[in-house]
Amino acid sequence: MALFTPPRPIALLPLAALLLSPPAFTAPATVRPSDDAVRAEASRWLQNALGNAGLRDAQLRLRLIPPREAAALPPCREAVRVEALDTTSLSRLRFAARCPAPDGWHLAYTVRAEVDARVVVASRPLAAGAILTEDDASWTRRTLYELESGLREPAEAVGLGATRPIKAGQILTHKLLESPVLVKRGERIEIVARKDGVEVSVPGESLENGRRGDIVRVKNSASGKSLRARVTGHGEVGPE
Repeated sequence: MALFTPPRPIALLPLAALLLSPPAFTAPATVRPSDDAVRAEASRWLQNALGNAGLRDAQLRLRLIPPREAAALPPCREAVRVEALDTTSLSRLRFAARCPAPDGWHLAYTVRAEVDARVVVASRPLAAGAILTEDDASWTRRTLYELESGLREPAEAVGLGATRPIKAGQILTHKLLESPVLVKRGERIEIVARKDGVEVSVPGESLENGRRGDIVRVKNSASGKSLRARVTGHGEVGPE
C-alpha cells in the first residue's frame, strides 16, 4: 500500500518584508526645469554685484519670467545648470538654464530684480567743480533698478570734486566725483620731504597738472633741476 506523504509547507515571507524589499530595478532620478535653480543663481550673482558696488544692508526682490516652452520640456536626468547671459539692467536680467544630458535642452529666463539698500547721496545741490565737505554727503535708503559703483561711506566724498551738477538726494557714484586738480602746470608749488619727524621744503614749479596721488614732473626753483614727484596736497608734492 502506497504511503501518503503530506506536502512540505511553503515558506511565506511576511508582508512587511515584501513591502520593504528594494525593487529589482530603480529608475534614474530626474530633475525637472526648476525656477529655484535660476532664482538661486540670480540671487548669488546679485549678492556679488552688490558687494562690488559697495551697497549696504541690501534687500532683494526677484521675479522670474520663465519661457513658455518650459512646461512642455521633458525631465532632465542631470542637475540643471544655470549661467548669466545678460546682467546689464536689474529690470531685465537674463539667465540660461541648461540640461547637460545627451537629450537635454536650453532655456532663457528673464529675471526682474529690485534692490533696497543704504546708499550715499548728496545732502544738498552741488555745482560742477564743487569740492565736497563732510556736510555734503549722507546715508539714505533707496530702491534701486540699476547698479552703479557708489561710495562705501559718506567720508569718501570729502575732498572730491563734482564732475557735473549734482542734485540734492542724488546717489553719489564714482562717475560724478573725481579728485580735484591740486597742482597746475606753471604754478608755484612746495616740494616737501618728511622723515622721522623732520620736514624739508623747497620752492618749485609744476610742469604738469596733477591730482592727489599722481606722479608729475616738477622743477626745483633753487637748483633748476627737474624731477618726478607725487602730488600730496594743494600746491604740494613729495618724493615719488
